[in-house]
Amino acid sequence: MERIVLHTSPRQFYRKLALGLVGLAIGTAILRLQLLPLLGWAVVALSGVYALVQLRSLGEEVERVVIDDAGIRDSLLPAGVIGWDEVRGAMVQRIGSVQVVALQLRDPERFIRRLPGVRQLIARRALEAGLPGVYITLVGTDGNPNDIAEVINGRTRSKQ
Repeated sequence: MERIVLHTSPRQFYRKLALGLVGLAIGTAILRLQLLPLLGWAVVALSGVYALVQLRSLGEEVERVVIDDAGIRDSLLPAGVIGWDEVRGAMVQRIGSVQVVALQLRDPERFIRRLPGVRQLIARRALEAGLPGVYITLVGTDGNPNDIAEVINGRTRSKQ
């Protein structure tokens, strides 16, 4: 199988950098207007550190979603690699304003147990409401949810 890797989108990086720079501007404005100097310095310090961290990561490619022979891994889903023997299919669903790739798993509870406590609660409530408990979000990448769902479904069909 061809290895598919979705990286964090450069647009996401520039958005975060702009947020840090806007924070710096706001902190500087507070200082220049001599409104609340302590608040101004705090905003400048936090925004400055945030902007520096973003600049430091300039050029790094962070693997967000990897689909390969081992299975599916989403760095935002701390459940580890979801092996192909667990995956039954995938479909695109909308949660709020975001399209996600909902994974149809043989035993979703196995992966839900790997999540942090609050995320476990949310995933179980989602399953009770008929929503996907385990899903891949492609927010912050240039990936197309329909294409990713098709790749996953193609892989699950080929193993049957």
